[in-house]
Amino acid sequence: MNAGEFTGKKVLSCRVSLNHYQNFPKTHLLPPEFYYDNIAHYYPSADAIICVNRLIASELRQRLDHAGIHVIYTGLDFAGIELYKQQPVEITQPFLLNCSRLHPQKGLPVLFKAFARIAGQVPHDLAIIGDGPQRQELIELANALGISQRLHLLGKLNEPYAYLSVADLFVFPSLNEGFSNAVLEALYCGAGVIASRYTGHEEILKDYGNLVAINDVEALAAKMLHFLTDTPALARLKNQQKRDAGGFDVKNTCAQYQSLLASLYQ
Repeated sequence: MNAGEFTGKKVLSCRVSLNHYQNFPKTHLLPPEFYYDNIAHYYPSADAIICVNRLIASELRQRLDHAGIHVIYTGLDFAGIELYKQQPVEITQPFLLNCSRLHPQKGLPVLFKAFARIAGQVPHDLAIIGDGPQRQELIELANALGISQRLHLLGKLNEPYAYLSVADLFVFPSLNEGFSNAVLEALYCGAGVIASRYTGHEEILKDYGNLVAINDVEALAAKMLHFLTDTPALARLKNQQKRDAGGFDVKNTCAQYQSLLASLYQ
């Protein structure tokens, strides 16, 4: 192929569940119809559309008849993560962890209420990495639940891997997700992941008895208490999930992108 034969190609990346626009319209500046109209107008002319999971690809195909919809999972830089895991953490006692935007979509009030139910039975604190519009509401909820002295709001950290590597549990009660990098990072770093059965979770999370129904405070509290008080069960969960994360190497992601882009010029 001569250099003159290369022409520009339109490649789009779709990273958010399309249902998210309707379920959580306040997350976005414009109404859902704006985004759907733009999908209908601009996406048909793309040479390829890359979705970060099968769920998003399925949602897109329901709205768009396009042969060039592909799924390429987000990958992790394992070597880079290993370096950041060596950084110090500010919490000295054992803790549970959540990393997410402080937004109603993430289900954090459910986590706070579940933690309040078991706080008197475990030595763990609760740490939250992230920031967002729900911060003050969560502070007030923690005060009302009597857990404010056990709560660590750490704000946004670009590299949370040291915390993920020492947390006993990563608890993720989200209501809706596209592809959660936070969950994937937690799996790799060895924090046992307990999560809600949000739509699309099965592409990352296998059910090892660690999943609960969305918005189920009682079930979430029971799962947390089970794994925190059963050391062998927690060790098995961490080992199983660590193996599952091994397939999400960024090298695989890059190879798939290279292959797809090369195919557009054949």
